[in-house]
Amino acid sequence: MDLYRRTHMLLVRDNLKFFGPIKTGVDQDLSGSGSRSVPYTCVGHLTIEALEGYGKGIAEVGSTLRADIPNYTDITAVRQFSEMLQE
Repeated sequence: MDLYRRTHMLLVRDNLKFFGPIKTGVDQDLSGSGSRSVPYTCVGHLTIEALEGYGKGIAEVGSTLRADIPNYTDITAVRQFSEMLQE
């Protein structure tokens, strides 16, 4: 978890910041006590200004970011794109 938070997410932020403003964060599962299976051990969040900028960034630096994944996990990453809605 520490490598993911402090190394990979910093790598993501540093590489994608050239394609628009970005904020990163990580949610860590607290409910999985080891005896219970949960769908995700953590969720990394990228808050970006525009999906187009993310797409351009991933096209350019995605291979660098993907190459870092085996350094912290053997779990297959799942990406989801969402829009934060205000009440």
